[in-house]
Amino acid sequence: MKKFLLFILVLAAVSAVVYFFLPHIKNIALSPVKPGDSAKDFILGMKNGVLYRLSDFTGKNIIVISFLNNNEGSVKFQKILESTIKKIITPKSGIVWFNIDRVDTHAVINELAAADGITYRTLYSEIPSFYSFSYYPSLVIIDKKSIVNMVYSGYSPTMAGDIKKDIEELTR
Repeated sequence: MKKFLLFILVLAAVSAVVYFFLPHIKNIALSPVKPGDSAKDFILGMKNGVLYRLSDFTGKNIIVISFLNNNEGSVKFQKILESTIKKIITPKSGIVWFNIDRVDTHAVINELAAADGITYRTLYSEIPSFYSFSYYPSLVIIDKKSIVNMVYSGYSPTMAGDIKKDIEELTR
């Protein structure tokens, strides 16, 4: 009788785990963007009456695009960005960094390297689905040949060091 009750209890626990976590596991999809893919073009914003697209920066710059929202990981990443990574991004570094903040159905795009950088607000649906992420923060590093070099998805305490290392390798 005790074995039967223990079996029922274990079965109920496993069923509860599957019931509560399986729907989340199904929805976890890695982004369609992968290292080695060609970057997909889209509008990044407008400055001084000039419309800028991602393709306007490829070929001459390493491009970093971080996708953020208001979750705890994105907030932590923003703090790390401000204190460490942003120091290596200067107008002369050959690195162009854009933050794309998801705010409900909109995206707010900000260029970080330039003092008077691009700032743009658009519908999030205007960002190609190629850059769809299940986790935030997510980050894409695109090399000077317009090829996706690295993709990070989700917050990790080691994320900043990994990103900095990858950017430094690409700028050599």
